[in-house]
Amino acid sequence: MKTLIILGPLMLPVGIASAAEVAPQCPKTFAVTETPASVPAGFAAYADGNPPVALSTQPLARPLAAVRFSEGPPTEQATLAPDATTKTSASWKFETTPDKNIWMSCAYLATDVIVVTKLPAAIKSCRVTLDKGGNLVESVSCR
Repeated sequence: MKTLIILGPLMLPVGIASAAEVAPQCPKTFAVTETPASVPAGFAAYADGNPPVALSTQPLARPLAAVRFSEGPPTEQATLAPDATTKTSASWKFETTPDKNIWMSCAYLATDVIVVTKLPAAIKSCRVTLDKGGNLVESVSCR
């Protein structure tokens, strides 16, 4: 299965009970390099911070911040709302058909880059758990 890299909003990871060997997994971190296309004459570019720092050519590992599920590729903008939510978790139930595929999008902190993949048809539900603050993905399980 191919993994696409697409620009877009933030998302959450997936684990599986009985079919772990076929379930795609969001990486817990994703390395991103950010550089400006050009800097206007008389200006310098820095990475924002306290204080700002010189830009690095080294990729920075961004932590997994969110996972979203959609009916079809995320470019079709058919994001599915969770069936149940709390402050630190969300769960989805999926009903797939031959013409209806569920896709998972993984989003990372401080970048617009997401990675996406189509879930195997055998996956019928997923639960995403966030950390105590509700900011980063702690775990995901799918069946």
